[in-house]
Amino acid sequence: MMPDEDSRRGYLESILVQIPGFKGYMARENRRESDQACRDHLADRLNKAKKAVGQAKRARLQSGGLMGIERFDSVSDRLERIVSRVRHADRGYSGFFDSQQIGPNELDRLHEADLALTDLAVNIEESLSKLPDAATDDSRMSQAIEAALESIDRFEETFDQRKRAMTEED
Repeated sequence: MMPDEDSRRGYLESILVQIPGFKGYMARENRRESDQACRDHLADRLNKAKKAVGQAKRARLQSGGLMGIERFDSVSDRLERIVSRVRHADRGYSGFFDSQQIGPNELDRLHEADLALTDLAVNIEESLSKLPDAATDDSRMSQAIEAALESIDRFEETFDQRKRAMTEED
C-alpha cells in the first residue's frame, strides 16, 4: 500500500526539521500561509458586505427612490478599494533573502491587528446586511450606512496600523 501524500509530507518534514535553520523556515512558511488565509477571509467578508450594498441600491431604485443613491456607490467604492488593499497587502512573512525581515514580535503585532480586522469586518458585514431591508426607509438607511462607514474608517485605520507593525522595530 502506497503512503498518502500527507504521511509522506510528514515524514519528509520530520527529516528536514533536523537541518539547522529549517525548522524556523517551516514555522515562517506556516505563518505566511495563515496570513494569506486570514487576508482572504477578510476580503471575502468585505465582498459579501459589498454585495449587500448592491442589493440595497437595487431595492432603493426599484422603490423609486433616487435620494441617497450616491451614498451606496461611495460605500461600495470604499469597500472595493479596501478589498484590493487587503488581497494585495504585504505578507506577514519574510523569506531568507528579503531585504526587510519580519521577526516574531512583528508577527505577533500582525496577529493582533488581524484579530481586530476580523472583528471590524464582521461589524461592516452586519451593518450592511441590514441595508437591503432599510433601503426604502430614509432614516434606517442613513443609520445603517453611517454605522458601516464608521466601521470602514476603523478598518482602514487598523489596516494601516497592521502595515506599520510590519516595519516597526523593537
